[in-house]
This record gives sequence, structure tokens and C-alpha cells, in this order.
Amino acid sequence: AKTTNAGSNWLSKPSNTSNQLNATAFADIQTGYAAGASGTLLKTTDAGESWTNVSQAGWTKDILSVSASGQAVYVSGTDGFCSMSTDGGTTWTVLNFKTDTNADVNDVFAVSATNAYFVGGGGFIRNSGDGGVSYTYGIHQMHAKLNDVFFYTATTGWSCSEKNNAILRTTDGGVTWQLPQGTSVNY
Repeated sequence: AKTTNAGSNWLSKPSNTSNQLNATAFADIQTGYAAGASGTLLKTTDAGESWTNVSQAGWTKDILSVSASGQAVYVSGTDGFCSMSTDGGTTWTVLNFKTDTNADVNDVFAVSATNAYFVGGGGFIRNSGDGGVSYTYGIHQMHAKLNDVFFYTATTGWSCSEKNNAILRTTDGGVTWQLPQGTSVNY
């Protein structure tokens, strides 16, 4: 569905897929992406009037999140699935978190074309400031699955968990993350 009046009215728009869609992200007012089940990734260049499949051959994992900044597009999903494109979804590079468990990567947020944060199972928070070449690991006490990550500025961001309804906050660009005052941690 599409709105042109801040959500007062919505118009149904065909997506050309029967797969469940899980997430959307727009790089600008015209260019956006919709991600979903079985590796589905759609792209619009006309503000959602029409959608084109830009999924790659061999993508079978459910895509849970998509984030875009300029021509950079990041997708993440089940079983450690994570890829990025630097050319608006034409070509893709698989990102390797080098984990033994292949935990779900539940959300990705692109602060810029080369700076992205990833959160997922077991409470992991990863940041790549170089487009997925290397990673830093956020320090925090949350060992529950993280569902969502969002940055307001390059240094201030939040991540949340459905397991205990806690919201982590960073003010140093993801180096450290704090739980709300009074939150107890049980092991």
C-alpha cells in the first residue's frame, strides 16, 4: 500500500509477488526496497507505483530486514543471511559474520553507504564501518535476541529485544550499549 498524505489514505499497489513481505526501506522519495520470505527482494524507482524483483539466484533464506543509504543496500535474514549491494541492488556481496551458529540477523540499519549495524539472535550487535569488510562488536549485557536497531545520528542509536522488552541505547556510535536504569540482568 502507498500513501501520499502522511497515512490518512492508502492505495493498494501490486507487488508482483505472492511471498510474504517483511520489511521496506527507501533510499530516497523514488527508490525503495521490499524484502520477504524465500529471498524475496523487490525494488521500486517510481515511488512504489511498480516493483521489480532484484533477488539473486540462490537466495532462499527469509529476508527479515532491508536498509538503504544512497546506492548501498543491505539485507539480512534467517540463518545468518546477510548481503550488501553498492549499486542499488544490481550486484551483491555476501557478508560473513564468521559465527558458528548462523544466528538470525533480525535487523540491519545503514547509517551511511559504508556504515551499517546488524542485530540478532543471542543479543549480538555488529557494526561495519567499511561496507562489510570488517566488524566491531558492541559491548552490552543483553544476551537475549535483539529484534530491531535504529540510529538517529552517527553516534546515538537504540536496539530492542522482544524477550524482556528492554531497549539498549548507545551514545558513542555503538561501542558500548546501556540498559535502562533499574533493569536487572538474569542468567
